[in-house]
Amino acid sequence: MNSIEILEQDEKMRLFVDWARENDIWVSENIWYPAKFGGKYLGVVSIGNIGNNECLVRVPNETILSVKSLEINEIWNIFEDHYDLFSGISHLYADYKEVIFLIYEYCKGASSKWYHFFNILPKNPEILSDWSYEELSDLHDKILIEETINSKLEEEKATKLLHDLLLNYPSQFPGITLDIIKWSQKIVNTRAFAHCGISLIPFADFFNHGVSHLSYSKENSEDIQNDDNSDDCDFDNDAGIDENAIYMNFTTLCNMKFGKQENFSKKIKTVFEESKLIDEKFYKLGSQEEDVLNDFGDYFVIKTGKNENHGNGSQLFISYGAYSNRMLLQQYGFAVLDNKYNYAYVKIPTTELIIENQIIDNFEIPCIDFKIKRKSLCLKLLRVLRAFAWDESLSYTAFLSPSDLNLELRIMHHALLILNKQLADFPTSIDEDYALLSQRTHERLEFSIIYRIEIKRCIFSQIKYFQILTEIISRMMQGELFECSARLVPGIENENDYKGNRKAIKTYLDCLRIFHTI
Repeated sequence: MNSIEILEQDEKMRLFVDWARENDIWVSENIWYPAKFGGKYLGVVSIGNIGNNECLVRVPNETILSVKSLEINEIWNIFEDHYDLFSGISHLYADYKEVIFLIYEYCKGASSKWYHFFNILPKNPEILSDWSYEELSDLHDKILIEETINSKLEEEKATKLLHDLLLNYPSQFPGITLDIIKWSQKIVNTRAFAHCGISLIPFADFFNHGVSHLSYSKENSEDIQNDDNSDDCDFDNDAGIDENAIYMNFTTLCNMKFGKQENFSKKIKTVFEESKLIDEKFYKLGSQEEDVLNDFGDYFVIKTGKNENHGNGSQLFISYGAYSNRMLLQQYGFAVLDNKYNYAYVKIPTTELIIENQIIDNFEIPCIDFKIKRKSLCLKLLRVLRAFAWDESLSYTAFLSPSDLNLELRIMHHALLILNKQLADFPTSIDEDYALLSQRTHERLEFSIIYRIEIKRCIFSQIKYFQILTEIISRMMQGELFECSARLVPGIENENDYKGNRKAIKTYLDCLRIFHTI
């Protein structure tokens, strides 16, 4: 069990607490900051019993450092003067407005409303781009390493751009330096909330990320952020990830499989037509969500869930979002064990996805990207393998669904070959990683080990799911009815994980049932 050490508040923290009270920030008497957990990390601890639906923190909007304030702020002219940089289509649009607002207030020194808040912010927050190449190498993820190096170059360009820009406004940004800009960028990157646009919220940013039913929202509203999601759908922004990782639809697969043929057969034309119909139904792009950003209420509130309570001495978490470890490392500089939103991001050469001597006409997409999760079957991998292995001796439905058991068995075997190769490519085994994690290591190496452990767990789970499906399909090919064939598979699963495994492969089994139930 991790040790908990309740720390005394130093002079800067006491001045911040006094400032918070003066500015109508309310904090429950049953929580305390700072506390140290496991001898390493600072966070918020309960120092009394906390019940359900109990308010822990309430911050008035006028005390929040937010881009919404810029609409009436004295530095708004900067954004008007440089509209090309800060328009909605630019990556500088929202986050860097908040960065500039933070810099502006920071440069005021003791005259800034948020002076005492700035004094207790970390002096050198770390994110993944701060790691050396040797440290990045411990992630055992060439794609993430390359993305991080490229991201660091982009950050350096943005820092230089902002520095050159703000030098033109010496009265508003006295003493501006590259170090102040870098610090401000990292503070916004690691501590901002999506409230009133992009915001820095005093005291709320003391809570660490973790599995939590604590929510944050405007006062007297429905919760807008917690970790109640029962599925493993991540909200990563997919920066650096090929859009094919998400949008490899049936029409794209048809174009890859048949694209260079001049005269399509009737059956292939049917495959194209059916693919288009499916894609139109299930792959419509664009958000249907209502714009709810215009009404923020008067306060930002953190409260417990409706079925939640905490005893004395519990660390209190909030969920920063449904993020994978990949996103947590890039955005906040850490990774966590048992992250249900995690995935292994793999790029598989198209040539390795071809079974036996099948022909693919269009290799304009040299690699296909996959998100491989721990608790749900990677249906995209099946969809791609099935499309590439299909030929005209099969029905058109076999291109789109598991209607042909012989084809399904072939693609299950090929999926297992691909996944086992992914595991074999790691320089360490998962057992070796766990052994390293049990030793005292520096923080960055610890996060690297956690990162690669969780990736391997995702791949191991997929291997198990494909092994189970291989056995189920084999039983059906031997004449067993579907309902009988879907029973427990000894040697691969046990009664304890049977239910979870069937949930993970349910979508595939439901489709299999449609085609193979008498």
